[in-house]
Amino acid sequence: MKDILKYQFGIEKEFEFKKEGRKIYLFENNELTAVLNPKFGLFTVFKNFGKYLLESKKFIKIKSSDFEFIKKSKNIFKCNVIEIGDFGIFEDVAIMDEKNKIIGIGKTRISSEEFYNSKKGIVAKIRL
Repeated sequence: MKDILKYQFGIEKEFEFKKEGRKIYLFENNELTAVLNPKFGLFTVFKNFGKYLLESKKFIKIKSSDFEFIKKSKNIFKCNVIEIGDFGIFEDVAIMDEKNKIIGIGKTRISSEEFYNSKKGIVAKIRL
């Protein structure tokens, strides 16, 4: 598990875990943090994992005024973004507001390099 966390997110941390069938559940302070998807061999992370994504510089900061639109559409467009970290395509990122509060987890649709080279489009899909 440590190797998967390091490969997928670039972090080295010990988590409590529970195995049920083929799925492995990661916990921190008795709170579900991530689930290992046996089909792909990668973790699906939850909002409380966002602090580790921030440490890895995998984040998107959005305009607070756009939050309701993003919440409804489940999409973050380039025009909604204030700042980004360093990420690749289809990576999990922490989504935060202007006050640096983590409001969800997103799955990127473009890399951070493509973000700077594009004029518009979807940057990420969000899970709140």
